[in-house]
Amino acid sequence: MELAKWINLIFAVIAWGAVLLLVKPQRIKELLPVGLLAAIVLLAGNLAFSTLGLWA
Repeated sequence: MELAKWINLIFAVIAWGAVLLLVKPQRIKELLPVGLLAAIVLLAGNLAFSTLGLWA
């Protein structure tokens, strides 16, 4: 179950890799704040689940 802790991070890296390859640079500047906000939300969720011990 150790992979479950990292699946969101792995998915985010794959998704942003695709964005960087497929989207024009001007559009990436518009998407960056949304991506950072999403990263913060996922981090908060991961920390909450880890703290509560809900990964097991």
